[in-house]
Amino acid sequence: MIESVERYQKVLEMDPRNTEALNGMAGAFAAQGKFAEAEGCFLKALEIDPRNTEAMNGMGALAWQRRAHWYNTTKEHRFAYEMDGACISEAKKWYEKTLLVDPHNMVALKEMEKTEEARFNLNRAIFSQEHDI
Repeated sequence: MIESVERYQKVLEMDPRNTEALNGMAGAFAAQGKFAEAEGCFLKALEIDPRNTEAMNGMGALAWQRRAHWYNTTKEHRFAYEMDGACISEAKKWYEKTLLVDPHNMVALKEMEKTEEARFNLNRAIFSQEHDI
């Protein structure tokens, strides 16, 4: 992965506005769990091209990765539920932005279904916890 980041950095040294390299670097950072760095790259790509659906979908995917990370590292249920809900909302926001630019974007459409299912499951888990079911 580090090699990929270095390759993208070389491309960006020659062309700092290369959104493909920024998106690729973001993906490499995300794979390493470097969420802040990944987010920075995606946001830079969106600054250059506000209609960049790959970066928007990338931001949604990043929210899912953060969700998995927090879910796997948090022991206290209420905090996990709050973080889970925040990540689901963040992912949904980015997929909705993608669909405003490209209403037929298959990645965003598929991921929107996942956010709706995740929200339903989260609400069910919270209800069960609160009612001792």
